[in-house]
Amino acid sequence: MNPGKIALTILIVLLASCAPTRPQFTEVSVPPVREQHQGFSLMPLDESGWLMLANRPEGIVLGKQTGTDENHIIRAFTQVIPPFKSQDEFIGYAKTALSMEDPTRHKLLSHSDKAIKFKGQPCVRTYDMMEDHKAVKRSDRPDYMILEASSLVCEHPQKGVAVIVAYSYRYYPGHDDKGLATKAQKIFDSIEFTAF
Repeated sequence: MNPGKIALTILIVLLASCAPTRPQFTEVSVPPVREQHQGFSLMPLDESGWLMLANRPEGIVLGKQTGTDENHIIRAFTQVIPPFKSQDEFIGYAKTALSMEDPTRHKLLSHSDKAIKFKGQPCVRTYDMMEDHKAVKRSDRPDYMILEASSLVCEHPQKGVAVIVAYSYRYYPGHDDKGLATKAQKIFDSIEFTAF
């Protein structure tokens, strides 16, 4: 799935959450079951309220509404990647694989990235916090929102494919989730690489 298709999927999900009559999404079971997809599997968080917003062979999008406009999103998918000549090239790709930064909409507050080994594979762990001045909302509140996102981008053991997993939370200032890093790590730790 290319970045344009990913952005379109996210836009559809956000617009659907604002529609007067929302489509019927499947609720994720509690306790959850392992999600199996092309090239990877993972465990959703063991919390009630998660909905399956998209479920395709190459990945999933899960969402959880926590306020009128506030939501948590888990995205996990595979993407074909070119061969990289160096670790720096892979890091550069990983930093932009889930980029949502738009200078007319977002004000970046914090960014970090770190190259790591995860289950024997080269990966990049990223974290972003930004102000979102044009968030799609269900309410008519005019104030901006904060978007925090942690992601893990790994080269799959079968070269030429990346596994990309992200956990994000969009909220109003003062409503941050102190457990965000712990929840993201729990999702990342559950990832298993599988054959295609």
